[in-house]
Amino acid sequence: MNKSLFPLLLVSLFLLACPDREDPDDSAIVIKNNSPIDIIYTLDFQNPTDTLVSNLPFPLIPNNNTNHLLITSNSVLDIPGAWIYWFEEKSPQILMLYFFNKDTIEQVSWERIEAENLIEKRYDLTLEILDSLNWTITYP
Repeated sequence: MNKSLFPLLLVSLFLLACPDREDPDDSAIVIKNNSPIDIIYTLDFQNPTDTLVSNLPFPLIPNNNTNHLLITSNSVLDIPGAWIYWFEEKSPQILMLYFFNKDTIEQVSWERIEAENLIEKRYDLTLEILDSLNWTITYP
């Protein structure tokens, strides 16, 4: 075998043997923040009976950016993902979308947020609800 072809063959075999482990994007959720405040959102698939903030799998704190993001005032955020796939996989669970005032997250302890349920707004989303909203959530 030609020595110059061996690395190319090896890379080709590696690429064929390792399929893409990421779920391909099949849809996108659009969030419009029509308010004068910056908001932080977080979302998670949950069982419909577990709707309290205390049931989130993580606390929302300013340095914990893995599961929530900032949406500045009067802006739009597009969140592409494999949403349809996950709705079908997680059924009959719902996608719970929580909005918090950025100042609350930065200035109030998570324990107090949980105890006083300091949520600006919460959406309980099914695939049917998202379809009816044309995949666009408007805050407030």
